[in-house]
Amino acid sequence: MQRYGWAMRGLCRQVTAVIAALGFSAALAAPLGAQTGTAGDPAARRTAMERVSFMVGAWAGDAWAMTGPGTRREMRQTESIRYALGGQVLLVEGVGRALANGVVGDTVFHAVATIDWLPDRGYLMRSYITTGHYGEFPIIATDSGYTWETEARGGKVQYRMHLTPEGVFDERGWFITAEGREVPTLGMLLRRVPTP
Repeated sequence: MQRYGWAMRGLCRQVTAVIAALGFSAALAAPLGAQTGTAGDPAARRTAMERVSFMVGAWAGDAWAMTGPGTRREMRQTESIRYALGGQVLLVEGVGRALANGVVGDTVFHAVATIDWLPDRGYLMRSYITTGHYGEFPIIATDSGYTWETEARGGKVQYRMHLTPEGVFDERGWFITAEGREVPTLGMLLRRVPTP
């Protein structure tokens, strides 16, 4: 239990990083190495990226994250998700603002990410946050959601997102201990908002 508590304290100090950009936990990732290469046939990439078109749009709603043992931070979350490069890449920007007693305050989290598809690696997310952390994560995509995870001290962190039948962008995060116990770390319920 002590080892679990120590792992959770380390995770909770960084868990704010899971909120924005579809819960992208870049702070827990190892740095990317410099890579160059061919991303594959543009038409094939566009076709693959159509599978995640449900994410495109402007989203807003409430979110929470565990920021320490027993400490939960409430936020008002916005996500802006759009295609770039003729539909080959998704650009994602997420902003979380403190929320207390219904009043929206200062920005507590800001991240950007790209999501694309490579023929030899599948869907990949590359995320960056204002603290200087960044990472690359494989994504398992479905027609209405995705799952991704990253290793963390004492276990792993996993995120599961799905678009509900009512059109709600529902993303949840867990710290999963080495013994398999799931500890909730994140909740985000967003709805589409009109764009100007």
